Amino acid sequence: MRVTVRPGGDDAVRVAVDGAPERVVALAELGKYQIQIDRSADEDRLSAVGRGLFDTLFGAGAATPEDGARLLLDLADAAPQVLALPWELMQAPDDAWLFGGEHRPAARVVADRKPPAPLCAPVEMLVVAGDADRTGDLGVAAEIDAIYHAVSGLPACWNVEVLVEPAMDEFIAAMRTERHILHFIGHGEQRPGGRAKLRVESGWSINPAVIASNQLPCPRLVVLNACRTAGETAAVRGVGAAFLTAGVPAVVTTQGDVRAQAGVAFARELYGALAEAVPVDVAVARARARLLWSRPRFRDHEWAVPVLTVATAPEHALRVTRPGDAVALLAAVPEPASDTIRQMVDRCDVRRAVWSWLRDASGLLAIHGEAKAGKSTVAQWTMLTARVHGTPAAAIEADGRLDYAGLLRRMVAAVEAEVGPQAAGPAQRFRAALDGAAPAVGVVRPSDDPLDPDRVAGLFATFAEAAVPAAGIVLVIDPFTPVAGDADVLTRLIVPAAKGELGRVRLVLVDRRFDAALRSRGDVEVQLFHREDVVRLADEFCVRLRGLSRYREKAPTEDQWHSITRRIKQWAGGRAEPDALARVRAYELVDAEGQARRAVLDVEES
Repeated sequence: MRVTVRPGGDDAVRVAVDGAPERVVALAELGKYQIQIDRSADEDRLSAVGRGLFDTLFGAGAATPEDGARLLLDLADAAPQVLALPWELMQAPDDAWLFGGEHRPAARVVADRKPPAPLCAPVEMLVVAGDADRTGDLGVAAEIDAIYHAVSGLPACWNVEVLVEPAMDEFIAAMRTERHILHFIGHGEQRPGGRAKLRVESGWSINPAVIASNQLPCPRLVVLNACRTAGETAAVRGVGAAFLTAGVPAVVTTQGDVRAQAGVAFARELYGALAEAVPVDVAVARARARLLWSRPRFRDHEWAVPVLTVATAPEHALRVTRPGDAVALLAAVPEPASDTIRQMVDRCDVRRAVWSWLRDASGLLAIHGEAKAGKSTVAQWTMLTARVHGTPAAAIEADGRLDYAGLLRRMVAAVEAEVGPQAAGPAQRFRAALDGAAPAVGVVRPSDDPLDPDRVAGLFATFAEAAVPAAGIVLVIDPFTPVAGDADVLTRLIVPAAKGELGRVRLVLVDRRFDAALRSRGDVEVQLFHREDVVRLADEFCVRLRGLSRYREKAPTEDQWHSITRRIKQWAGGRAEPDALARVRAYELVDAEGQARRAVLDVEES
């Protein structure tokens, strides 16, 4: 259902519902419904305004639109005073809030642009906290936790990066990489005669000039949770309009004061729904319904504060495709590898580098870094990511007893196990040919008559051509050191992989360091964490704990969860240092969790 509101002269608007004859409504009549949506507005007052707005658009006594009907309020040509009205409060004669039902998605429309092309997972999300919230009044930490929690079940499909009070150049650099969602938490500000802006406490602001002059790539969705007081509404609306003008397909702003706990709940529901790949207007409807039907925990007005405005069809604003079912694929990963993937925190740059490598289809990825930095975790995560994007992946166990032919045997076995029947026949033929070329049991070949490596390479190429599917396969060798000294492994397997000469077979090598030549096509360095970031990392880590296998058989009580996470965060607080040279290894977070779990559960269960 489409309702169009357009100018009808200096003192009136024209309203049409689904192309029906237009009705003329005086602006003075609409002006009666301009109220401040804040804690002073009780439900009776909100209902009176909502019914008046409904009658204005649909006519007195009109029937409630059916559930499931998408409501689009076309305000493309509307005057500022019309845009400022609280349309989200519209209430039908049967008391149904038109924007408050989960089964009736609704949005404001200000343009009808060509829909953007679908994007392939992962969804790249940037969260900017303009205020570090040292007093806790804004609920910044809780809102970031809610976002992490909402998408934590899809580790290969969402990448969430957080910037707290970033410098302007840091924000612009982050936005210049592909970002599909921008979520801002903080304060808006607009002084009389001044420009609208979102304040960043490091000494600058996000304002229309920053948005326009830096020619930043447009996200698919911008969410501005920056209205903690009624006076900030105009600023948030102004910055939201600037993003829409710049080309963003969908923007969520606020039109009144909202408490931190309501903003946190809205974010959790919004991104939980988006993680299910539902359209953005459906996701906003779910989040609004959560606030509406959770009163008195949330105040009467808070559900109507979020405003979704789109410049294209809402079902196309954030279309995400992923070839594989990430939830099912993660559930199929055996333990403890599944836990290793689930508890991987941060690593935003590493994740982007892996995704870039998977998209570019180069043949070799070298994952390197210091001991205990988390290289194997990244390798496990890379395998899951490949599978989610439709590419089979498998791990190879390498040890010092393997030569070139032995390593190929294990690679063939791994392909057969991952791909299934398609690889069974070619694998059998490879082994038979290799066994036929090998010396009989008890017979020692002379030193000048080794198994011909060229023939072995040819056998593997024949196998790969027949067994590896069109999507290719990713094979992880972790660690690479045990076989790195074999000259044939380097010259006939690794170097050809780096040159893209292994066909559909792609290799991931994991070790502390690699020769520069092997890192030329794909290179991921897993660094130690900065001590100054450890508190933020611990917050993200704690959100991920509930999905781990060690908590499934007997889940802790809520009090026990609180005790475990409190101990981890206390440990992080003790490790945090402003010294940029101080580092924390990835396993230290896991160790801290283990100590907290034993301290809480062992004591309380005894």
